[in-house]
Amino acid sequence: MNERPRLLAALPSAITLLGVFGGFMCLVWAASAPYWAACAVIGASLCDMIDGRVARMTGTSSAFGVQLDSLADLASFGVAPAFLVYQWGLSGGGAAGFDLGVVPVFLFVAACAIRLARFNLIAGGAEPGFHIVGLPTPVAALFVTTLTMAEHEVGWTWLRSMPLLIAVVLVLAVLMVSRIQFPSYKRFRSRSRQLAFFAAITAGLTLLIAGGPGGAVLFVLMVAYVVVGISGALVRGPARL
Repeated sequence: MNERPRLLAALPSAITLLGVFGGFMCLVWAASAPYWAACAVIGASLCDMIDGRVARMTGTSSAFGVQLDSLADLASFGVAPAFLVYQWGLSGGGAAGFDLGVVPVFLFVAACAIRLARFNLIAGGAEPGFHIVGLPTPVAALFVTTLTMAEHEVGWTWLRSMPLLIAVVLVLAVLMVSRIQFPSYKRFRSRSRQLAFFAAITAGLTLLIAGGPGGAVLFVLMVAYVVVGISGALVRGPARL
């Protein structure tokens, strides 16, 4: 008689774990099929967008779900994309398999862990309002993964430049642990902004499914999101520490 409520309560966690599977497949495919590895991270990000909403809709939000979500994010949006970008453009085959490309991607993972730990301390993992402190980890992950897709889809070979990749990874790491306020993609000031955001996401995903340059579209969207956040911080003045 209680089976249905139990299954309902387990649904958000099941979606979260599906996202972890996406991160795991990114690791599996990173060396042999980087494009599919990037697609796996996109799948994980979709799960991340859905699980919290499902928990709220079903009234099954819990402290366990918050902690599981953070651990899942560290795997899917920290370790997985860092390993992908390392394999794709930063692996130099140094002595004993270690080279300087490891350093920036580790800093990316470390920043992701710090960002998630801070997130959990703010209202139990929920940051109310229209802004989020620090670059969200899914955005940082999608930034680097869709960058690899854009190179494949539209031939932007300059994206594979090692100095550029190192700079991008380090800047994203700094932004994740910064006090800069970025627009929330879970709460919008107006219906029009919400529709515009999800229309852009849908357009990118539709192109991706149709075999078009969906990754490039999503990459441009991630760049725009970061630029909007930084521009807003510059307008408001130095971030409060």
